[in-house]
Amino acid sequence: MKRILALCFWLIGSLNGVQAQTIFYSNPQDFNVAKDLFEIGGWSGDRLAIFYTQKNESFIDLYDEQMNRKAIVSLSFMPEKPKQISVVPLENKIILLYSAMSGSTEHYYAAQLDGQARLIGKPKNLDEQQQNFFGVSKTRYQFVISENRQKMALVGYQVRDNKLQYHIMLIDPNLATQSLSGKAECKNNMDIEQILLQDNGTIVLNISDLSSGRDQSISSAAIYTIRKNEGKNEVSIKPFELKNQFLSGIFLKEDLAHSDQLYFAGFYKSNSNGVIEGTYMGTVGLQSGTDAVSATLTAFDTSMLRNYKGRDRRLLNEYRVKDIVIKNDGGCILTAEASYSITRTTNNGMYNGGFYSMGFGGMGMASTSYTEYNYGDILIMDFNNTFVNNWYNAISKQQRTIDDYGTYSSYNMLNSGAQLVFTYNDIQRNSIKLQVSALDMDGQLQEKDIAATMKGNGLWLPKMSVQTDNKELVIPVVKSNKKLSFARLQY
Repeated sequence: MKRILALCFWLIGSLNGVQAQTIFYSNPQDFNVAKDLFEIGGWSGDRLAIFYTQKNESFIDLYDEQMNRKAIVSLSFMPEKPKQISVVPLENKIILLYSAMSGSTEHYYAAQLDGQARLIGKPKNLDEQQQNFFGVSKTRYQFVISENRQKMALVGYQVRDNKLQYHIMLIDPNLATQSLSGKAECKNNMDIEQILLQDNGTIVLNISDLSSGRDQSISSAAIYTIRKNEGKNEVSIKPFELKNQFLSGIFLKEDLAHSDQLYFAGFYKSNSNGVIEGTYMGTVGLQSGTDAVSATLTAFDTSMLRNYKGRDRRLLNEYRVKDIVIKNDGGCILTAEASYSITRTTNNGMYNGGFYSMGFGGMGMASTSYTEYNYGDILIMDFNNTFVNNWYNAISKQQRTIDDYGTYSSYNMLNSGAQLVFTYNDIQRNSIKLQVSALDMDGQLQEKDIAATMKGNGLWLPKMSVQTDNKELVIPVVKSNKKLSFARLQY
């Protein structure tokens, strides 16, 4: 029976090759990329659940292992234009979290479905908020799901008057709820960069200041934990000890083997407008208190920096840590990606961007400006349990597209327990191919393309793919005739 595995450990194993052993495709279905939504859920029992909208109606399709559609379930209780969607598949049921507008009010709901995606009871109204004349809300809301899906939450927050004002609704798999509301000290120039939810109901907020300079360097940051303790809200604030260093982003990862501990990582530099020099990383306990968070600063290997000789070293500043893989020995592997967008002006009349303009079209009348999306190399770095760098490697890719929000760029990382498998598009002017790179325990890469060009298979969206089992990835594919399909890759 299929289930999501908690794969945060780098287990001993062997590399069995990088090519997908089997690819199953669902039949293409009508899909308006400009209006419709989709959300890949996962396995509930022996059925793979995928949500989508079509002509203002909502559906969940259930597939078998060969991607044969076994059921199309119309969700008649859903509003015409849902907004935020999260599909949470459990062993024998599915939890659907969603929001929708009613006039100027956004409502947030949770619905419980059985294993055949049929509604159980009525959807539960979790919260609501008003928007102003310009469609802006004072409070930002986000659905969050714990690693093992034992808890879900609707987290609402705003920073105002040097206070973090929060309103959190915890949700268990039976839709029982618990509310946490309150305020905590927080400077107005701080904002939430990341939200984690633990299975015990603890909310972890990664809060940082992005106003230090033109390169969006972080000069101060802190971890906030919010939990219910003996009927009262308990807020703990742990500031990062930066020691006059600046960070270009910071990423948190829960240590599932030690529920009271987090790993964190980012890149540091000595001045806000300088070039990143190395990694800033460590672990932090989540016990109550306000002790500062200490970290280890590890300078980049000189051989890595030599790769940028003759190039603009500031390209390094575009890297952000995307994930942390925690190893059994207490060490970890960081994965990072360089990406940026830039708006340019043009006076070229008609333009045809080819694969550089893979948005929803690709030909049109030139406007005064266009936005170019660039996604560069994937950097992979291995550290021991004292955060000494063992090795590093990089997957070379240059993904440049126009006015498509980078939809077909970036990558997915699958953790099989024995290897890390990176899936991404190789984007050329006249073709696009799906590439796979597998990383072994020693940092060695094997690369292979596994898909033909767009004319045969359509546009793959690795960034929107979901790992649905330890060696399985489900990737959406937009067909050239504007239909949507889903490919199940089994490694």
